[in-house]
Amino acid sequence: MVNSEVIGFSIEKCYCCSGWNIKYGNDTIKSMSLPNEFNLDEKFPIKVKIELGKMTQKCPRFNYYEIKTIERIK
Repeated sequence: MVNSEVIGFSIEKCYCCSGWNIKYGNDTIKSMSLPNEFNLDEKFPIKVKIELGKMTQKCPRFNYYEIKTIERIK
């Protein structure tokens, strides 16, 4: 698992626009969804540890990934 931050959510409805914005190590990635057990009850950024699954969409600026596990860092 890699120390990361959920830094926002984009609601734009365009190819390679919408989804969760995540600072993952030195990269910024996106995910269309987070696991159901993850509760967003605070303001961004949210410090987390993430284990990525497969890439689900390749985009020019940010690639989309499946999030296998996510844990909040307190």
